[in-house]
Amino acid sequence: MKLLQLRYFYAACQYNNITEASRALYVSQPAITNAIRDLEKEFGVTLLQRLNRGFQLTEEGEFFLSQVTELLKHADQVTEIMNDRGQKRKLIRLGVPPMIGTCLFPNIYKAFKLLYPEIHIDTKEHGSRDLLKLLDRDYLDLVILPTNEIPVSDYNIINFSNTETVFCVSNSHALADKKKVSIDDCLAQPLILFHSGFYHTTLVNNLFKERGAEPNIIHTSTQLETIIQFIRKDIACGFLFDEVVNNSSGVRGIPFDPPISIQVGLVYKKNHQMFTAMIDFIQFIKAGDF
Repeated sequence: MKLLQLRYFYAACQYNNITEASRALYVSQPAITNAIRDLEKEFGVTLLQRLNRGFQLTEEGEFFLSQVTELLKHADQVTEIMNDRGQKRKLIRLGVPPMIGTCLFPNIYKAFKLLYPEIHIDTKEHGSRDLLKLLDRDYLDLVILPTNEIPVSDYNIINFSNTETVFCVSNSHALADKKKVSIDDCLAQPLILFHSGFYHTTLVNNLFKERGAEPNIIHTSTQLETIIQFIRKDIACGFLFDEVVNNSSGVRGIPFDPPISIQVGLVYKKNHQMFTAMIDFIQFIKAGDF
């Protein structure tokens, strides 16, 4: 039994899909499949019941997963502690959604690297929901997210910025000259939104649900630039941070009445093993010098 085999098995179980696990770990599907088969052969048990689509854990697989989870958690803690003592842990795994990555993160990154040039920041861009899953599974150390709906009972949260969501149209759109809009103004408009794992998509769906209506979503994307292009070319309207619109030519951002205020903060797990680089980044965010 090797630690790498355990990591492959754990990832396959977390994603409930070997293909998704291989993408997350940047390894081939056969590498994960072979690792699990080798474990089954070593212990003389069947861990996964293969199905036409995916798999389900056997009773032995469920038990093994519970043991592997604790083993990997302990192994990661020992690795972090020893690397920290040897001053080798100079990496922060950070998650950032695309809009925050565009309008807030560059200043944070630049200011932090000026203070700590030796610390490498490995950044992953996903929607808020997916980033929280990666944080929960210890694939990320820290995430920067909209925190309006994140429970403080589950996570440590350091709010450091406020922004506003605005309704975005092309400069030639019929609503472009309005100074304020309400959700009612948006009901009939074709919309482009981020995919379902993004906070803003949940926000929009909830706003429409409160009006007893369904948003007219004609397209979704994970790419901020794609969304901006759809809006700029007057194909659809969207919901973006005010700071993003200010940096996008050909797009008009109209505030809502009442305003839709968004808190942005640094989020990390409670009772998580802390290492020096992580503590440095948390203190840097608390200081707000960026």
